[in-house]
Amino acid sequence: AIQLRRKMLESPGRITDAEFETLIDLYDSEIAYVDEQVERLIDTLQTEWDSDLVIAFTADHGEEFLDHGEFSHGATFHDEVIHVPLFVETGGEGGGENDDLVGLMDLAPTLAYTANVERPEIYRGHPLGQEDDRPNRSEVIAEWADTDTDDSRFAIRTENWKYIRAENGNEQLYDLQSDPSEQKDLAAGSPEELFKLRQRLADHL
Repeated sequence: AIQLRRKMLESPGRITDAEFETLIDLYDSEIAYVDEQVERLIDTLQTEWDSDLVIAFTADHGEEFLDHGEFSHGATFHDEVIHVPLFVETGGEGGGENDDLVGLMDLAPTLAYTANVERPEIYRGHPLGQEDDRPNRSEVIAEWADTDTDDSRFAIRTENWKYIRAENGNEQLYDLQSDPSEQKDLAAGSPEELFKLRQRLADHL
């Protein structure tokens, strides 16, 4: 892992097929280890606190394995990096899955609502599962900034489209319905959709 890390980050194009498989195996092993430790934690909590328990499980980012020519989790804003799992277990009845567009900023309001405490005004997200205050948003926005260099990157993800603007101003546009793996950049061929998402980003900024 130590030997491959520098090569994977500095020269991803020189990674051999065998090295790529080794990296996948190492990552799978890491996931298996974390899974085992999370199970220990949850088992202990359920034993100690029984039903008075809320469990939220998520991640701050995913990992890229040459999906778009790189490794690791730089601020590329492709789905392999920003589309993460989110599970919330409150111990109550109901539940299930939904396809709402949500962001990690919804997690803290969800926990406050579940704990029946007042939501601080600075929270910009919405409690998930609260029928009268569901996010019902048409897009989620990802942003990254380096305060030392004033570099910034943004992405807007709707049900059907992903718009990415890099710090150098380069733009990418993907049709998520026909191209969910984001391989065909349509920025040059879909001026109307590009204009709409540019305006949404301008409104956000």
